[in-house]
Order: sequence, then structure tokens, then C-alpha cells
Amino acid sequence: MLGDDLFNTPLDQAEIDFANEGGETYICGNPPYLGSTWQTGEQKADLQAIFAHRAKNWKSLDYVAGWFMKAADFGTKTNATAAFVSTNSICQGQQVPILWPPVFSTGNKIVFAHTSFKWANLASHNAGVTVVIVGLSAQSKAPRRLYAIANGKGDVMDVKEVGHINAYLVAGADVMAEKASRPLSGQAEMSFGNKPVDGGHLLLSHDEIQALGLTTDQTDKFIRKILGSAEFIRGLERYCIWAKDEDATLVSG
Repeated sequence: MLGDDLFNTPLDQAEIDFANEGGETYICGNPPYLGSTWQTGEQKADLQAIFAHRAKNWKSLDYVAGWFMKAADFGTKTNATAAFVSTNSICQGQQVPILWPPVFSTGNKIVFAHTSFKWANLASHNAGVTVVIVGLSAQSKAPRRLYAIANGKGDVMDVKEVGHINAYLVAGADVMAEKASRPLSGQAEMSFGNKPVDGGHLLLSHDEIQALGLTTDQTDKFIRKILGSAEFIRGLERYCIWAKDEDATLVSG
């Protein structure tokens, strides 16, 4: 008697001769890509349940971070290797010292990784994000492999065998840059980077610029091209209205 599953599994499980009994477990996936700003209350609660007792600033983590932590926990109980496609933000900036110390504390290490590359899915709303692939295991695996696009076009792969891969996906020791609230060398303090908070009223597309009917002199004086992460990564084109206080009467007129 055979089961109706894909493998026609015998119904009498005791008679199965497992060729790889007690072998490794592999977890592979590409979890939701949601930054801290875009998470729902339910998703925040998911991260809180995972990280509240492990990391002080867990609210800054991308939602995908939860999958890495859960996989690391799973790896402490099983002979498992986990690999996820993830937004590269978990291996950059402020998220590194929040996420990776708890992951590494479980005994898991990065056993292979692919550095940043542009990725797009086949969905109607194309993700169009820059991602990494990170593999975790608590088992000793050497050498460790670090993959990268060699020519920047995606058709030539560079593979390096290294002794250790750190949280920045670099062949090196586990050194992490901690967040600092004030400049270290007396420079002026930066509150935010490129973060327009005008409600969208001063940002314009190319077609909206044309619809304003400005003269060439007016366009040169008041319109500037704006370049943020979305424009850089996706090749978008946006503009902003740029006016000084003394130009208020000219703009209103």
C-alpha cells in the first residue's frame, strides 16, 4: 500500500528504510521584507516575542530578522542549516549590533553568504530590492564560502573560501560598530538623512514638472533633482521644489 503523496510513501511507516536517517535538516526561504517603519502592530508583536528579552533596540529591526533568530534557536536543538534571502539592511548599519550578537550567542555562525545584489520577483508589484543570502549553522563547517558578483552584471560569480564570515558579510573577525548618539569628533550633529517630511506636496515627477508650465529660468531656479535610496536602486526620477524665504513672493505669484 502506497500513500497518495508526491513520493508514494508506504503507509506502514515502520517498514521504510531511511537512507539518511538522522541526517541534517535544511531550512531555506525568502521571508517578508518589511522595515521597522512599515510593520503592523501584529508584526511588531511577533518581533517583540522573539527579541524583547535579547536586544534593547529590537524595534529597529527588519521583520526578516525574526526568521534568522528563530532559525538560530532551531539550530541549537537540531543538526540544521538555515539559509534566507534577506534585505541587505540586516548586514549594515544599526541593525548589525542588534541582531547578530543574539544570533551568534546561540552558537550559530555564518557558514556561507552572498553579498548584496539586486533582486526582483515575478509578482505584479515587483519587490525590486537589494538583497543578500545568508546561511547559518551551529555545526562546524570549513571552509566557509563567500559569494559575490564579480563583474557587477550578475553573469560572473566570484567565490572565496574563507576561515570566518562576520555580520557585515566580510571575511574577518566579529567586530561590530555600535550606535553612537553624538558625533565622536566634534562635528555637527545629524538628526536625519534624506527624509522629506513635506507630505509629498513638494516632490514632483517629470510629468508634473512639465504640467507646471514654468519658463526655463524658473525651472533652473526652483526645480532640483532629488536622489534617495529608491531613486538610486530602482532608477526612478523625482524632483523637488527648492525655494528660499526671500523667494516666497515669486513662488506664490
